[in-house]
Amino acid sequence: MYSEMFLRNYRRMISIILASDSAARDRRVLDWGGGNGILSDLLHRDGFRHVTLFDVKATGYDFKALLHSYPSLKHVRRVASSQPARLPFRAKEFDIVISSGVLEHVPLIHSSLDEIYRVLELYGRFFVFHFPQRTSYTEAIARLRGVSPHPRTYSMYNLRKLALDHGFYIERSWRFNLAPKTLNYFPTALKMLYEPLTDFIYASDKALSKVPLLNLLCNSIELQAFKAPFLENRIHYAAR
Repeated sequence: MYSEMFLRNYRRMISIILASDSAARDRRVLDWGGGNGILSDLLHRDGFRHVTLFDVKATGYDFKALLHSYPSLKHVRRVASSQPARLPFRAKEFDIVISSGVLEHVPLIHSSLDEIYRVLELYGRFFVFHFPQRTSYTEAIARLRGVSPHPRTYSMYNLRKLALDHGFYIERSWRFNLAPKTLNYFPTALKMLYEPLTDFIYASDKALSKVPLLNLLCNSIELQAFKAPFLENRIHYAAR
């Protein structure tokens, strides 16, 4: 169903999660806003034993229907809610929360981050993937064409400050996706030419996304953080 380019992006995310913790596969993982379930499916197939796929009912995803595309989702806990921010989970229920292309879309971003903080175990990790960078050239093109799907874009400073103000200590942050990966709005012929270049594009992107100034054009800003109890005073200060 998905192209090799698309799958490679998800595999990259999983490798980042595993690199952060040698015991990551035994952790309780929340795929927050996991939508169609592709990440949860890959996590389970890669050996993660405790995965929860969560999304809001308003997104229109039918979890039962998803099993036809991703049969291994039957081993994944699936939860849906009609609440825009409130999560139907206990405090400290998860060790890892993953947001992949979600945080920029939520209507109540501060309440959502407060909830993620609540359901994370102390020192539990929070990963943000595919948050659109404000200076991205692909975002600029999409806005000019009137087809940008992102209601908000941030600079790296803004995203880091947002996470910090909600009690997350930033372990590291980076930019990625200098080269577009999905080509959603490109002609089919171009997509067919693009696919065989997957390995070259990823190798080039990994190198070029680290080049200062040039990486300001990348589509995505991403970060790895953890729930830091020593930042609780900052949460109260930022809320005033």
